[in-house]
Amino acid sequence: MLLNLFKECMWIDIKNKLLQLYPDQMKSIDAYEEFFDYISNKTDVTPRDDCQILFETGLEGKVNVRIQKDNVIYAVLNPWDDMISWSIHPQTLKRYSKQEIVTHCAWEMTFYGFDINSIPDFINSLRSSHDTFIPLS
Repeated sequence: MLLNLFKECMWIDIKNKLLQLYPDQMKSIDAYEEFFDYISNKTDVTPRDDCQILFETGLEGKVNVRIQKDNVIYAVLNPWDDMISWSIHPQTLKRYSKQEIVTHCAWEMTFYGFDINSIPDFINSLRSSHDTFIPLS
């Protein structure tokens, strides 16, 4: 479960990896630390195996965080509490360190902002414009 990886990592390691992989995020480093602390301190999260977090290599070697459900791959557009309950695809666990997985997921999870209360509204506004999810594969 992604939450377990957050709990196994130390902020300083994630900060260093974040600045290595996403150097333009220095301006938001304090918000990332608050996000990391918020997620790392979550309790009572029930693991879900219906979705797995899968990393794919995109353009220019960039990592794309995806969700695999029922052998279909989707872009990530889910509330934080959903994502931290999902398992990590075995291929991703084999290819990436815990710190890399947490860092890429943190960047993806906060792509739409650091305010947990505004993210569901944003997601719902996007979902309301489509009747269903559009698979990426």
